[in-house]
Amino acid sequence: MKSPQKAKSAQKSAPKSVPKSAPKSATKSAQKSAVPRKAAKSAKAAPAKKPKSTLKTSPKSPPAPKPDGYTLGPPTTPASSVTSAPDNVKKAAPEDSLRFALEAARLAVADKCQNVVLLDVKGLSPVTDYLVLATGTSGRQMASTADEIIQLGKDTDFRPLSSSGRQSETWICVDFVDVLLHLFNADSRQYYDLESLWGDAKRVEFAEK
Repeated sequence: MKSPQKAKSAQKSAPKSVPKSAPKSATKSAQKSAVPRKAAKSAKAAPAKKPKSTLKTSPKSPPAPKPDGYTLGPPTTPASSVTSAPDNVKKAAPEDSLRFALEAARLAVADKCQNVVLLDVKGLSPVTDYLVLATGTSGRQMASTADEIIQLGKDTDFRPLSSSGRQSETWICVDFVDVLLHLFNADSRQYYDLESLWGDAKRVEFAEK
């Protein structure tokens, strides 16, 4: 039998079994497997959204309402694409058309319209001979002027074929076949600029009443 002192010395000399720590690679893989895939995706930072611009662009001037009738397309319509007057529409004598155009222009001036212009578009327009352009001071004043010139046409055998925009405050157009009346507000007059569109037309001078 061994003596108690030898047994104690044997226990002291025997190496203690210490468990080794797991490798680092195994630790990382264990941590990754412990996190669900969906959670990992959601943990990624979402791309920052661009802030919406709070600046509002100023709207353009609204175009005037499109007139009705065979001659009353948008004023920017090329003359070559506008159809001629129907066969059942009787054109007046040239001197009568000029007389009515002059009276309509004078009436517009007398009714406080501004910048009244009379253009001779014979040979340039396939649908009419004269354009009367005027700028009104308000929608009510424009409608009143249109009514007075329409009455003038009825009294002188120039009944209007069609009209458009009578309730509008931007543009009123009345078709007397040989004469077209355009009443604009200031913004629409500048926007459509019919004087430039019919730049080759001759201006007819007239004396105010």
